[in-house]
Amino acid sequence: MEVVAYYIPVVDHVLDVMTAPVAAVAGTVAAAAVFVEISPLLKWTLAIVAGGGAASVVHVGKTVARAGISIPTFGMGNWLVSTGEIISAFGVSVLSLLMPILGFIFFLGLAVLAFVIYRRRRLRKRALLPA
Repeated sequence: MEVVAYYIPVVDHVLDVMTAPVAAVAGTVAAAAVFVEISPLLKWTLAIVAGGGAASVVHVGKTVARAGISIPTFGMGNWLVSTGEIISAFGVSVLSLLMPILGFIFFLGLAVLAFVIYRRRRLRKRALLPA
């Protein structure tokens, strides 16, 4: 339902206004989860400033960018931004699932490369040694 609402400019704006406080709270809670073994006062102060602040800045930036497209096009360009958001959110989700696999493949590639370099150097040393 939210995806469909993104394509209706007025409903999208209402959703943006409603979710602004939710974004700040979610950023605060996510940041607080990272800060461990520090005093609660410092933990929540940092969480509010860093997490809530960062989430709010991103949310406001998205809202301003969307308004920058919606106002000149009278809402007709809204579908383009909405589609881009959906595709990028899907892409980031898929990438987050693939990253451990890609990291493992990268590590294996480095290990094979290190083995090949080691073996070449060892063979070169053997070839240079007198018999």
